[in-house]
Amino acid sequence: MRVLVFSGLYPNQAMPQLGLFVQRRADAVAQAGADVRVVAPVPFSPAFLPVGRRRTWGAVPHGERINGLAVTHPRYLHWPGPGMYVQADNLYRAALRHLRALRREFEFDLIDAHYVYPDGVAAVRLAKKFGVPCVVTARGSDINLLPSFVSVRRQIEIALRAADGVIGVSAALAERMRALGARESALHVVPNGIDGRMFHYGEPEAARARLGLYSDEKLLLSVGNLNELKGHVLVIEAVARLRQTGVRCSYHIIGEGEERGHLQARIRALGLQEQVVLHGAMPNERLRPWYQAATAFVLASSREGWPNVLNEALACGAPCVATRVGGVPEILREGENGMMVDRSVEAIAAGIEAALARSWNRRRLAEDAAQRGWDDVARRLLAIFEQVAGTRPAPAPSSRESHPVPTHATIA
Repeated sequence: MRVLVFSGLYPNQAMPQLGLFVQRRADAVAQAGADVRVVAPVPFSPAFLPVGRRRTWGAVPHGERINGLAVTHPRYLHWPGPGMYVQADNLYRAALRHLRALRREFEFDLIDAHYVYPDGVAAVRLAKKFGVPCVVTARGSDINLLPSFVSVRRQIEIALRAADGVIGVSAALAERMRALGARESALHVVPNGIDGRMFHYGEPEAARARLGLYSDEKLLLSVGNLNELKGHVLVIEAVARLRQTGVRCSYHIIGEGEERGHLQARIRALGLQEQVVLHGAMPNERLRPWYQAATAFVLASSREGWPNVLNEALACGAPCVATRVGGVPEILREGENGMMVDRSVEAIAAGIEAALARSWNRRRLAEDAAQRGWDDVARRLLAIFEQVAGTRPAPAPSSRESHPVPTHATIA
């Protein structure tokens, strides 16, 4: 089967940490036997707008090869604010020209789109144009947040009803898509996998020594962008409360974002300069010893799709404390591999204290988390792709093609 992965979240030379979960899935599908090409559109904005991300977008090459897969980056017009409402249409028009050229060398059987808006909305239209099925995967805020904008919601509803397959990375997302009109027969839940070669068990003491951390305090860890959504300030407040009651713990935050200044100010105000450390952004391949060293991993998000960081932490043996949102209840089993809490300083502090007081079998946590590998995800996906392609009627030849487009092929 020839699969065209379509996603603006795909990592690239200028943004290597972007959407690594999309890349992992594409790699796994290719390794499972599919012929995969990636189209990862990149926006551009008019020159009169503030520079913002224009410089980063401009640094993305028009084509590259990542882990052996050919990746192309067509450009489409986008501007902040009102431009959001026509983003899918602009993406569709730019990608249509690109795919017409690409199809002459890669006659794809199916479009595998990631993130429902704008990517999925545009991909459903593109699939109809080329007479191939389309599978759309929801990842989080595309379903949890964007439908609150009426015009965007209408486009999402149309796309979900028209898609041949609709995948949620959590049951919570699937339920939201069902409410938005996704057909029951097209709906699937396929969580992200874990890369066992990158994230696996290691002794905490050895990991701390590797990182140069020799304190005997309990080590709390969070990994995520520094924004309000992730709730780092709530954890900082909880750490202050815990230390006041005699709980000796430090808190390490890996990530970058617009809240850095605010977090630094709050750390100073609470006198936690020695106990709370902002490490900045860090590539995935450097995260393993931090997860292994952590006494507990903490996630205080206000919303989530499928938080990969929880699985990564668990695969390295760290129990988790997380707010009860999105796919979190599908990952954590209360008291078995972590604690779920309400999103308040008091509840987070109580959850952390309970987690620190327990004796966890960290090796068992890692073994359980490692059972959902990317190879298992790929097998489930290919079964869905084959089902979708096999049940879709073959399209009639178009004026641009001299023969019908095949709708399915045997996986090598």
